[in-house]
Amino acid sequence: MLSRAIHERDIMGRFTDSVAVMDWQRDLQLLHHFSTYTALTMSEMDSIRRCYQVAYPRVGYSSKAVMHGILGVAALHLAHLYLDQRAKWLVISTNHQNRAISGFRLTLPTITPENCDELYTLSSLTVMLRCASLPFPSDPRHSDPIDDTCEVFMLMRGVNEILKTSYVWVAQGPISAMLVPERLGPFIPFESTDLLPLDDVGIQDRFDTLKAIALHESFDPAIRRTLLQSVAALSNCFRQIMVQPPDREPGLLLIWPIRVFPEFIFLIRQRHPAALIFLAHWCIVFHNHANFWWLGDRGQRCVSAIAEQIEPEWRDYLHWPLEYVEDDSNIGKPGVV
Repeated sequence: MLSRAIHERDIMGRFTDSVAVMDWQRDLQLLHHFSTYTALTMSEMDSIRRCYQVAYPRVGYSSKAVMHGILGVAALHLAHLYLDQRAKWLVISTNHQNRAISGFRLTLPTITPENCDELYTLSSLTVMLRCASLPFPSDPRHSDPIDDTCEVFMLMRGVNEILKTSYVWVAQGPISAMLVPERLGPFIPFESTDLLPLDDVGIQDRFDTLKAIALHESFDPAIRRTLLQSVAALSNCFRQIMVQPPDREPGLLLIWPIRVFPEFIFLIRQRHPAALIFLAHWCIVFHNHANFWWLGDRGQRCVSAIAEQIEPEWRDYLHWPLEYVEDDSNIGKPGVV
């Protein structure tokens, strides 16, 4: 064999087949799968698809970490597609993920014009790997969907920190299409607590209710401000998604995690009822994009977990999210509602 083997039974407890850590023929298969299939499933925008299909592999040719990230995503895609081979592809994907993360840690301390494309590409692949993660067959339990979503929030905020430092450089490079400037409409100021008007898309009353929740008299003033800012940012996120053309870009979903205050993520972790209600409403647009394999049923699972964990007196505010995620006809619906 070309290298030592990872035994699936060592990782998952039940499987006896061995999977080579390095196998150049298999890696070529994964790269081919990524370029000809996976890349076309990541977005509905042609410019984004081309970026995944052509620009990402080109960045990977000069970066082992990025190439491992690409191969990890391709293997995870195969794990989603072929249930009878899921164990094998999960082991392979995990191995590539670990190697990608090791390379990421070496590159991250210094962001320069020379490595900004590598860092952005690798960080975006890491977010996809986290969103698309699957449990091993020997342990089918999912981690808590709420805490898991908080981890996605933190990853996205990390991507944004890289982008804030290197936006001008990335915008001039081979992966500039990933910034989707043509889809980013007007943004409210970062710390604004004023909601964008949503009358024209038919959900103004929904957000008026969320604003009233944020202003609940039982909440501390600092918490009320954090909640108001998160609702304002959520209105911005909904508007961006609801008015985009039919060829959707799911990356717009991840605007909200970037724009909320860090304190809001803490409130989610603490299971603050208002924070959970707002998170459940964000899961509406997540469920609308569930036809993208790397997002899948994450929104539905998160809303279900919120309904189970929220204090009973607040559960009525989950009516719209619960109703929405239980209806699969909402998946892929133009304009969300």
